[in-house]
Amino acid sequence: MSRFTKMMTDGRVVAYGYDHALGYFIDVFKEAEVVGDLLIEEEVIMERCSMFGSSNGDILEVMEEFGVDPNHIQAVALDIEF
Repeated sequence: MSRFTKMMTDGRVVAYGYDHALGYFIDVFKEAEVVGDLLIEEEVIMERCSMFGSSNGDILEVMEEFGVDPNHIQAVALDIEF
């Protein structure tokens, strides 16, 4: 299994990788934060995996949209675990 994260400038987190059970996966979310006395819970923006309905092409599009490591993009394109 592999899991990589990328912090975006707007506070979103992109987590992606490869798992023997899920295949390729990519999740985009905002982490929980405290604003004053208010707790703003984690917000899941997107979840995709190749085992449950997303093709490698779908995963690639999201990876390219968020500018993840080009070597990881190439691995998905070639269907190689990373």
